[in-house]
Amino acid sequence: MDQGPSLISLTAAGLYVVVALVGVWAAGAAAEPGAPSWHRSFWAALTLAFALMVLIRVLALEEPMRDFLRDILKAQIDYDDRRSVQRSAMIFVGVPGVALAIWLARKAWRGSRRRRDVAVKLAGAASFAFVGLWALRFISLHAIDDFLYGPLKLNWSGDIGASLAILGCAFVYARSPKAPNCAQQP
Repeated sequence: MDQGPSLISLTAAGLYVVVALVGVWAAGAAAEPGAPSWHRSFWAALTLAFALMVLIRVLALEEPMRDFLRDILKAQIDYDDRRSVQRSAMIFVGVPGVALAIWLARKAWRGSRRRRDVAVKLAGAASFAFVGLWALRFISLHAIDDFLYGPLKLNWSGDIGASLAILGCAFVYARSPKAPNCAQQP
């Protein structure tokens, strides 16, 4: 029986809509003359990703996607051996994702001090955290499930936190005056 999206999923979709709209605003600000072209591409891609996540939430596609991946896993390996595959996937996704997010955050602070540069780099770091969280939900390892869905509800606090961080960065980017002669480097 298809229940459709939960109230929590619809609330998350609402937050994603706001992030996407502010992302459109940031992409528009990045289209101003003198702004690095990769900033506009970044905000446009991020906006598209959040629009896609709105659809995933509203259409309640996350669980069917997870079931589809489980079916593939069952067909490819002995299902009783799935924990070793899940652990490997967690290490493959989690460790590089966290390292990349930390590196991007450090680069934001050590690189240009222009508000827009920092905002786009911090939004990139938050995006990697967000993608990592979604990947961990799909891996669905028991120990990870305890971590994500346990008493702290890191699944939702991480989702909301990363979304709000991206929203804040997009807002700061869109509201910041453009810097003259912005560098064209990523």
